[in-house]
Amino acid sequence: MAYGPRVLFSGIDAEIAPGQCLVVTGANGAGKSSLLKILAGLLRPEAGKVEFDGRRGCAAPDIHLYGELTGDENLAFFACLLGVSPKQNAALLTDVGLPPKRGRDLVSAYSSGMRQRLKLAASLLGSPPLLLWDEPTATLDMAGRASVGEMLAKHLAQGGLAVVATNDPAEAESWGDFRLNIGC
Repeated sequence: MAYGPRVLFSGIDAEIAPGQCLVVTGANGAGKSSLLKILAGLLRPEAGKVEFDGRRGCAAPDIHLYGELTGDENLAFFACLLGVSPKQNAALLTDVGLPPKRGRDLVSAYSSGMRQRLKLAASLLGSPPLLLWDEPTATLDMAGRASVGEMLAKHLAQGGLAVVATNDPAEAESWGDFRLNIGC
């Protein structure tokens, strides 16, 4: 992948099986987010291909939440777009550490950590087989960071796949079956 004359990465060849997580590390600007966007189908690779036939659940810093809607309404909107049932919204909010009653609050009143938790909940809608999480613990407190690890472990134990980008060496060590370090 290149932006103009600057090559971010090339020659990446990775395969993960059900129950495994690939952790992508590297400096800021190295291309971690771009790689996850390629895996999500949001960017087209210049060469090669991504082979995955299934739904992807994405959580990333640039995913937009609607501040004029409540947390529940945001989840219902995303569920509608994905064609999945919004019935699990309260359980998802609990799973990510948001009390279900906070789902009735406008997202504009959420802290940055609460917004991050809502993005993670949205990524889990419909139990997608592949999670693509870009910096999932960004803006989270210690309890939130722990819950990300627990959610990831549960997803993998159920036979899911995950690709997670992080700059935290402890997260990379504890989450990943494989590590891919992208250099500038």
